Amino acid sequence: MLKANGIERLIDVRTVPGSRHNPQFGESELLTSMPAAGIDYQRLTEIDRSRVCSMTRFVIDAPTLLHIVATDLRVGASHQIVAPSIIRSQALAILFAAVRAGDITEEQALEQHGRLTALKMRLLGDRISRRTTWRVARDHGWETTYEAEYIAVTVLQADALITVDSALAAKAEGLVPLADLDALTSGALKTDA
Repeated sequence: MLKANGIERLIDVRTVPGSRHNPQFGESELLTSMPAAGIDYQRLTEIDRSRVCSMTRFVIDAPTLLHIVATDLRVGASHQIVAPSIIRSQALAILFAAVRAGDITEEQALEQHGRLTALKMRLLGDRISRRTTWRVARDHGWETTYEAEYIAVTVLQADALITVDSALAAKAEGLVPLADLDALTSGALKTDA
């Protein structure tokens, strides 16, 4: 039984990511805390969804992080941003490339870098996340593990993935719930999954 914000749901441990019973991810032990991602959102009513999502965890990628700081988007107080530990390095590389291409000035890039560093995020790169990343990339025949890191963190620790990158969204389709950028500022979770 999982209790989240007053809602009790019976969760089949075989479907919980990170469970030793989950054939897709096959971790050797149960996670110490059941993530909200273990809830089947399609079976919840709209009222239940809003209750479960009073503290919604969203995974974002580096392009989305840069979009947030460039547009000064305010993340709702009832939301938490979660990401793989590589996100800031990837964002810095994107900013550097934009400066070299003449798309933005170095001053603009450094200003955005300062804002992205100040943005409150929970960064993950633990053993289970890395193992899940490996399996996602391997099972889907991907060339690198970069996109798989965002999907793994979503599976293990978040409610949905938000990305402005259409290539990542296409890869994530059907693997994890996807949410619109608007979900970061609103109080309710609306996913595509």
